[in-house]
Amino acid sequence: MDKTISELSEALGFNKTEQEKISKAIDNRSLSRYLTILRVKKGLTQGAMAKKMGVSQSNISKLEHSTNDRITITDVNNYVHTLGYELKLVIGKPKPLTTQIQYAYYHLVSLCKALGKTERNDQKILKGLAEFEKVAAHYMAKLAFMFLESSESKYNKLQQHSQPEICIEEESLDSEDTKLDTEHLICSDK
Repeated sequence: MDKTISELSEALGFNKTEQEKISKAIDNRSLSRYLTILRVKKGLTQGAMAKKMGVSQSNISKLEHSTNDRITITDVNNYVHTLGYELKLVIGKPKPLTTQIQYAYYHLVSLCKALGKTERNDQKILKGLAEFEKVAAHYMAKLAFMFLESSESKYNKLQQHSQPEICIEEESLDSEDTKLDTEHLICSDK
């Protein structure tokens, strides 16, 4: 059963003063407040927003004055999409940095392909795309060289830390002198 923030804080044993502080802190970070700010930044009234969303102005007012526990993800998605934003919701354990970098790469490739599709016969757009691609290629090359240098450095460190192989020449074992001379020891790295 869903509980309100007040019910949860009461169940956790917070007194009325603490419950009010919690509610006020949450209200100050209210999702509805952020939605209102986004709408106002776009220069839209509640009525204009309602018209764009195909709902009544009172629906927009209710959404913008709702508590967090009364707002659905669908409502937020529809609202921000209407304003030209996208909603991203991530739930899960953080992925390893290497996996995050791989995902970022694939996302970047996807964005570059989408950008290429915006190419039109408009001279300004073509010039802007060409300049962007030149700068992007420069930074991608810098990144590639950074990785190459880094991996080379790592391989060098691995080689430095490998154990030397100690060999004894056969002739030193056959010599009449049973003492091993240090000059007969050969050490080499693998």
